[in-house]
Amino acid sequence: MTSTLVIIPVFNEECRIQRVINQVLKFSNVDLVVVNDGSTDRTNEILEKYYIDEIGIIHHKENLGYGAALITGFNYAIKNNYEIVITIDADGQHDPSYIPMFLDEIKKGYDIVSGTRYHPQSPIRTHIIENPKKINDEIVEFLKYKLGIFITDAFCGFKAYRVDKLAELNLTVTDYAFPLQILVQAVMKGFRIKEIPVPLIFTNPRRNYDKILGSIEDTIQYFKKVIINEIDKFKKAEKK
Repeated sequence: MTSTLVIIPVFNEECRIQRVINQVLKFSNVDLVVVNDGSTDRTNEILEKYYIDEIGIIHHKENLGYGAALITGFNYAIKNNYEIVITIDADGQHDPSYIPMFLDEIKKGYDIVSGTRYHPQSPIRTHIIENPKKINDEIVEFLKYKLGIFITDAFCGFKAYRVDKLAELNLTVTDYAFPLQILVQAVMKGFRIKEIPVPLIFTNPRRNYDKILGSIEDTIQYFKKVIINEIDKFKKAEKK
């Protein structure tokens, strides 16, 4: 077992999951676990092709949500005493060749290293999809206003974490607002956070909000509510 675990949450990605797994397996210095979040397409069949000693596979019997899949992966990392976790989405948005960069950065003393698709130095490999960008821009400004944190990408799933720091968090959000819960708790606890540019690759324009609410405006309000709730919970806990 290595000290680094790559976690891939997957739901119905039969067209892309095998390619993503094979790219990650090129790195001999990381372990890999796939959390299959109740897929109903051929994802299960594809995962069965891999020997158990190649990757770990955790199955959710039903689709519980993006955040729920990552929470399962994090718990696995904590239980098995990994030092570093890297998360990569299964839909091809993230280029696994950047894994060494994430490892280099987090070993410099950061607690979370977060990819950003919207940094001026981020390579653009597909066109920017307007709606996710609009949501991100408004939430980034809201985070700056509420927490004083300056980031450019609030939702990128390509991240590295120190596992001992993950163990300090109380993670309960099961949907696509999950990155916001982690970010707010990390900031409130004083974690050291760094963004690094990663390629912008949109493979699914609805990726960030298709399971939240119908309209962009309602989705933004929901995300803001999650942020406010996390801040309020932290402040109440401090008063006790």
